[in-house]
Amino acid sequence: MVSQVRFLYLFSISGSVLIAILFFGMAERIRDSDRFQNVNPKEIKVIISVFLLFLFIPALFNIPTIAGHKPEISGDWCESLDWLVENSTPTEWFERPVQTGEYGVLSWWDYGNWILYLSKRPVVANNFQAGAKDAASFFLSESEEDAIAIAKARDVRYVITDEKMVYKKLPAIARWIDEEPGSYVQIAADSDTIAFEHSTRFSGTILARLHLFDCTNMGHFRLVYESKTPVGFKFPVSEVKIFEQVPGAKITGTTPYDKPIGVILDMTSNQGRRFQYFNSAMPVDGRYDITVPYSTEDMGPIQLNPTCWDLSRTSLEAKPKKWR
Repeated sequence: MVSQVRFLYLFSISGSVLIAILFFGMAERIRDSDRFQNVNPKEIKVIISVFLLFLFIPALFNIPTIAGHKPEISGDWCESLDWLVENSTPTEWFERPVQTGEYGVLSWWDYGNWILYLSKRPVVANNFQAGAKDAASFFLSESEEDAIAIAKARDVRYVITDEKMVYKKLPAIARWIDEEPGSYVQIAADSDTIAFEHSTRFSGTILARLHLFDCTNMGHFRLVYESKTPVGFKFPVSEVKIFEQVPGAKITGTTPYDKPIGVILDMTSNQGRRFQYFNSAMPVDGRYDITVPYSTEDMGPIQLNPTCWDLSRTSLEAKPKKWR
């Protein structure tokens, strides 16, 4: 509680009770002590008051800092978690967690308790850093298959990212899995600004492919919500994004060409932002399979625009299956 403000928030009630028990227990010991049997009762009260003051001193010094501390959970994060609680299914054992919930939400551990508090959904990683290594391994995976393996092992249905994970928090995420932060991002600071230069390796991570590239070249994760505030210079994207893990819809076809087959979808986010999803596959014996995460039916806030399929150089017209 003394070292971290977040622990003060979590343990303020229980900490107050424990301090009260300590105070009254020590006051009782002072009254019953043989040393104070012949001491004037008023002097005993003074001694007890001094002990109480001793307990208060650390808090007195911290009050101005704590009073001026603004909670970070505001703005886009609040709106995003409000959306999640309104658009996702409650888990059966959340209020009485005697069993594991049907699914979990994956984000960086800094945001675990925010999700628990506002969205009432189980999380993979929380503010006690439980699950942090799995979260780091997921976000810095360089193949969707590895990320899916982690997500399935932890029953992940939703993934939440934000711009701090792409910038300020990225070195910490790398250190959790014993990776060199410099292999993902170079940070240069002067008196006025901090500059971030991401590497090619970072562009291939699940974190970048989700938050920066809207699941392009991925078949089992799709963007379902983005917040209203765009941030960043090189990659101006929404501050907070929510993704859903899905089975994906498989598009199959034949082609006489021994070259990659691609599919392009024109998308519109819940904020009205237009973007393109792209995925491709290499034909095998004249046949190709491409898995896409976006549905051709109603997807709520994320809209799939008509006439969006573009499979170049195919011999037969390929039509995606409809699914939710």
